[in-house]
Amino acid sequence: MAEYLIQDTTLYEIAEAIRSRTKKTDEILVSDMAKEIRDIVIQRESVVNPSTTSIPAYTYYQMTSIPKYITFEKVKTVGAHAFTLTRVKKLKFLVVTSIDTYGLNSEDLECLILSGSTVPTLGSNALVATQIAKGLGYIYVTDSLIDSYKSDAAWSTYANQIKPISEYTE
Repeated sequence: MAEYLIQDTTLYEIAEAIRSRTKKTDEILVSDMAKEIRDIVIQRESVVNPSTTSIPAYTYYQMTSIPKYITFEKVKTVGAHAFTLTRVKKLKFLVVTSIDTYGLNSEDLECLILSGSTVPTLGSNALVATQIAKGLGYIYVTDSLIDSYKSDAAWSTYANQIKPISEYTE
């Protein structure tokens, strides 16, 4: 099926609305509109909404339009592939208790801040493609939990990259 450039007045207005929210300046094909709108809606509901308590599997999968630095105040669970193939660089979770398989697997992720009072469960390969896994980024955790993270079976893989939050600087 051929892809057509936006020419209809209504479609043009939709494209302009997408451009204004995403700051994109290139042409938007009709076939790409649904994905762009989905990205905007998910970003507004999950990133901006302070009451979000769970990030379901694949929520941000392949979304490059989400912010590069995000703080989640109430999120307790992160689903599988939630951030896979995104451009997020820094994530901060205040109360997370569970991160599923490939949950934070963004190649750009270089800083993970976990300020909760317990060590969250970490699914397999949750950070495998990140800058952290490559030894180029860090995980900052509640100071009193440093040893607990480093001795935890799942987190110990990243023991050299785990630092106390007190050492974190913006």
